[in-house]
Amino acid sequence: MLERVSQNKEPHQRQMRTNPKEEEIIKALLEVIDNVCYSTSYNIESETTLDPDDDEEFSDFEDDSTTYETEDADPFYGDDTESQKPPIESNFSLDFMKKVIDYYDAPDSNGKIKHIWGPTQNRFRFVPHRQYIARFRHYIEQDGTKQEKMKIIDDFVYEKFEEARDAALSIHDRDLKRWTLQKAVADSIPMFEASEYWLRVFKHRHRICSRSLN
Repeated sequence: MLERVSQNKEPHQRQMRTNPKEEEIIKALLEVIDNVCYSTSYNIESETTLDPDDDEEFSDFEDDSTTYETEDADPFYGDDTESQKPPIESNFSLDFMKKVIDYYDAPDSNGKIKHIWGPTQNRFRFVPHRQYIARFRHYIEQDGTKQEKMKIIDDFVYEKFEEARDAALSIHDRDLKRWTLQKAVADSIPMFEASEYWLRVFKHRHRICSRSLN
């Protein structure tokens, strides 16, 4: 076949084609043509992308109360000393905890910090016990609970997902994992893995599924 291609060229073209690389390319192209002409079966690959799921494909996985991490990620949960403290009946955000501590630590008109519980409890009635002050401090010192950090990652990845969709880019699971690890490294969240389970929960939470582009 290579000879036939050479014969179809003009005489001056045959003389100029002396580059071995060109011959290698022509042989490869002719091999592809032969395969197409004489193949008895074909594999058709379908390109897919991640997209919002309007059909609630994940409705049988978990309900909308899916949390970012399990209970054992909470520093208030588990050991004997913590279990003796008043149970947490509400979910307090990191911002709320900081407001409580800032108010509790605020100096009076004379510049003294008295740490009086009564006014703090009157101002923040959702905080049922003074022991929460120490526990809030622990949260803040740890820069938020693990679940707070997971939410930061979740929000970041979903924002990147929306930006990619607005730019009409194809999005795949590997992109979600890459953005996740990128944020975990940037925020110094150690020992975090973008596992298949995490990926599945993330896609369920935001109702994301794979769609064919064909």
